[in-house]
Amino acid sequence: MVTPLCSYFNDCAGCAFQQVDYSSQLERKRKILALAVNLNIDKVKVHSANSYYYRNRLEFLLGTKGFGLRNKDGKVIPIDKCVIAEKKINDNLTEVNKFFENVIFQSISIAEALKTFHGLVLRTTSQGFSSLSIVIKSGAPKQEWAIEKIKEFSLHSSCENVLLTLTDNEELYSADYLVLKGQDYLEEPFLDKKIQFPIQGFFQNNTKMAEEIQKYIRKLISDHSSNSNNSTKNTQLLDLYSGVGCFGIINANLFQKVTFIESFAPAIDYAKRNMELNAVKNGEAYAFEAKKMRRLKFLNDIYVITDPPRIGMEMETINILKSLKPKIIIYVSCNIEQLKKDLLKFKNYTLKSAALFDFFPQTKHIEAVVGLSLNIK
Repeated sequence: MVTPLCSYFNDCAGCAFQQVDYSSQLERKRKILALAVNLNIDKVKVHSANSYYYRNRLEFLLGTKGFGLRNKDGKVIPIDKCVIAEKKINDNLTEVNKFFENVIFQSISIAEALKTFHGLVLRTTSQGFSSLSIVIKSGAPKQEWAIEKIKEFSLHSSCENVLLTLTDNEELYSADYLVLKGQDYLEEPFLDKKIQFPIQGFFQNNTKMAEEIQKYIRKLISDHSSNSNNSTKNTQLLDLYSGVGCFGIINANLFQKVTFIESFAPAIDYAKRNMELNAVKNGEAYAFEAKKMRRLKFLNDIYVITDPPRIGMEMETINILKSLKPKIIIYVSCNIEQLKKDLLKFKNYTLKSAALFDFFPQTKHIEAVVGLSLNIK
């Protein structure tokens, strides 16, 4: 047992294992993954980086005493520092809390503020650029006044990019937003590529581990090609649930053709943008559900990288993959229980590798990458 670094640990609902030595946390997650994929624990590779101050994005809700996080009872507790967030996020949080304390709460009551503001989202990149999105409730009595105040604050904010988001639900993301300062996207370098992603969209929360997983998957592909004496140059890479296109773009030069499939249209717009930014000429991107990919034509030899949401892959998608018979399937999963269920459906494949990537130290969350190889009859 160790002493938790966070003073909010016993109350905040975010972290679960700060009282556990980090090496023990990793071993526990490694065991969970090994059991899920039916592999000896010593064959599961473990990748980790910083155990604290690693998150590049954090969401905060407005409470009666300022912005904070939910506790174990679901109430918002004020936070002045989160020990799993990158330093710049904490600096920006301090700045926003001071603005609310000195301006907002001095002008309107706490009750009015809670009816007007919902929360905020802070992000930062490895290059030191940050973004702030302050979320206002659509139709709130003080909406217009609040917008003007946020506009004034944005002029002095240390964040390079400031957005004002309007929402009519509990979500902190919306297509209804204003760019008050900077732009509505950030850029992160991975290996020798530049990847742009929307501030209002999904991107990996742990930059160091995101780059590590990219290196690992590229090596999986290269090693399989070398070991089988079969170059990937005449094959096609299918990047499923591709998001803004990281996996496909980073590995595009290994293949004749790369196909990106993602149901969220704005992400595909960024995938196309990232292909152009990185001079990827052999890619094509489609905004529809993976289960609808039968409409496409594929080369005879296919490699697949699939990174589905927590619910896993739809059965229709799995059936299409089984009919296409890709040589290897690299499955990236953030839900180990669902991964276990999905792997059982690929009976013509052999599990070749499994690796744990600790994107979320101090928490129960596990990110895994498994490599499947088609059985050759």
